[in-house]
Amino acid sequence: MQNSNEKYQNDIAIVLGNGPSVDQLNPALLDGIRVFGTNSIFKKYSDWRRSLSDVVITDFFRLHEIGSAYAAFPETRLHIGVHPAILPRASLIKSIVKRDFIPIRQYARPFFRRIKTFQHVHWSDRMRAIVFDKLQFSLDPEVGFNFGRSVVTASIAIAAQFKPKRILISGIDARYRSGQDYFSGMSVDYVNHDFIKNPRAQMEPFLAMARVALEDRGIELIDCTPSGAITCLRKSSFEAEISK
Repeated sequence: MQNSNEKYQNDIAIVLGNGPSVDQLNPALLDGIRVFGTNSIFKKYSDWRRSLSDVVITDFFRLHEIGSAYAAFPETRLHIGVHPAILPRASLIKSIVKRDFIPIRQYARPFFRRIKTFQHVHWSDRMRAIVFDKLQFSLDPEVGFNFGRSVVTASIAIAAQFKPKRILISGIDARYRSGQDYFSGMSVDYVNHDFIKNPRAQMEPFLAMARVALEDRGIELIDCTPSGAITCLRKSSFEAEISK
């Protein structure tokens, strides 16, 4: 199996969701590009005959479903945050994934960032609106990233740390026909029914914030999802963007 964790173009980074459009992806297009997969993208590795450079997980339910699967792919850097906490507790996460990982800090209001005792607390649904400021989009890993309503939001912020000129996103179909509407071979145990009712409404405000924050850094965010429902980003394709 080829892995893409070698030499990269500096002007492009890719973020891949887990939507059904991932099945249309030509893996040869990923050569020489830093790719940030999400959640269970490892299930495509055997089809693609390659692993990805980076994978991001921010959902505690997904983390438990995935478990130690990435222990078989040490060449993939694993970035992990968890929605209920500002910073994941390293011992707990390592007991689940059975390997090293890069912790991701979630953007919290200044008061909660300052008090170290609050860092690893798993906040309840009611408290999250108080602890986390979802109206701010940060690109500073020390302050923390806005996790939005999707792992894609944090993945974009992580990709921006490598200072590409363009971040291409795909596999973000933003529509569900059922609670299992993912790329072939993937299924989930936990379904967030509020999210799948209207994923575009859940995701698009955060993608719009990301677009503005990235523009200030000279980075363009481009949606290359075939027939994706997102409207706030310029539409293109991997073929068109990579050929540039």
